[in-house]
Amino acid sequence: MVAADALAILVGYHLGSRLPEKTIRYGASVLFVVFGILLIAQGI
Repeated sequence: MVAADALAILVGYHLGSRLPEKTIRYGASVLFVVFGILLIAQGI
């Protein structure tokens, strides 16, 4: 779990230094909605 967290932090750091903040925000929003729809679909 610690290794997965460390990997996520490193990837986030590198993406944050290369991509504009607005792009990261939109990407996170899209992923949130997609995972939400998938979880709702599984629950139905």
